[in-house]
Amino acid sequence: MTRKKILEVGVGQSTDPTGAIEEALEGCRKPDLTIVFASSDFHPQDVYTEIKEKVGDSHIIGGTTAGEFSSVVEKPKRGTVAVMALKSPYLKVGVGVGEDISKNPVECGRDAISKAYASLKDNPTASAVISIAFMKKKSLDLLRMKPFVNIIIPDGLAGVEEEFIKGIISTVGCNSCIVGGSTGDDLKIKRTYQFGNGVYTDAGVVATLSSALKTGTGYGHPFYPTDRGALVTKSEGRVVYELDGRPAAEVMKELLGVDVAIGGMDQRKIHMLARENLPRLGF
Repeated sequence: MTRKKILEVGVGQSTDPTGAIEEALEGCRKPDLTIVFASSDFHPQDVYTEIKEKVGDSHIIGGTTAGEFSSVVEKPKRGTVAVMALKSPYLKVGVGVGEDISKNPVECGRDAISKAYASLKDNPTASAVISIAFMKKKSLDLLRMKPFVNIIIPDGLAGVEEEFIKGIISTVGCNSCIVGGSTGDDLKIKRTYQFGNGVYTDAGVVATLSSALKTGTGYGHPFYPTDRGALVTKSEGRVVYELDGRPAAEVMKELLGVDVAIGGMDQRKIHMLARENLPRLGF
């Protein structure tokens, strides 16, 4: 009797969507979930259509970016499409999309997570394994189990990720694992797109993974603490207007030791400046 593979994973990255998905499908022929991140240089509908033609009934999530990286390239790139394909007989996947995230992020989060749970595809093997796992666990172990992992992909220009997550938590509680990130547009700061079994903008996508398999999450960053810093003295939401009672741009200019022209530098240059200097300062 042929044993089922516990998990199939395929990863691909290329300067064209077809090349990326074909590379990913070498490791996972008929995925349950396909995760796609594409440079905003591509037309999002074209990317989605090309991927959909290759993966058929697979759920598709993802969005546009400000750079792409994966395990098949040595360093982050721009102008590419990165794809991961997943399949397991012990995995159930559901996808939901909430719209108008910029206007009502909490309701958008509730809507997306509710649709994701409602659309969980029936997987008899996964359901049976989950049931057996629960029956064999002790009460304390059951409290520690997290049979659902929620991958969230909200619009990155809306700036309301916290409220979007609040909407999700208000529906499923705090014990359900939430991971993810926001979509970008290569710092054009105009419009980003989200993939959630379709192409959206100003939306939030949730993919819910249900499995008895052990799951884990982790994160990292290049920053470290330093004795150089400033006190935020005026802000609104996420926007910092003053540091130490002075215009924030002036203070950042001194901290970075570079010429930051107020209003005279485009977003891409500011991003490159920050990426090269802020890690060294501990920001």
